[in-house]
Amino acid sequence: MIASGGCSANPEMSDKYINSWASRLTLCSSRNTSGENISLTLPVFAKMVNMNQFYAGSIVSETHVNPADVLNTMQGSIGGTNGKRYMGEQEYLSH
Repeated sequence: MIASGGCSANPEMSDKYINSWASRLTLCSSRNTSGENISLTLPVFAKMVNMNQFYAGSIVSETHVNPADVLNTMQGSIGGTNGKRYMGEQEYLSH
């Protein structure tokens, strides 16, 4: 078993294993996640699993920064998948 950091920084591999739109996403991880370890296993016919899954989180495209810093300054909001605010930020930050 080889657990690899993925291939999110490799546009060709992202499009191949995830979907054709994957390389257009803003990179949330390290620029070093280029899929080299995955490529090394191909000659030995390794079974690839979960290759269509990826980590995605909120990120500001221009700065590549997680917007959680905005919440820490009390200038943001926390919303659910329905787009509605579900918790007061002061309550969240006090935990």
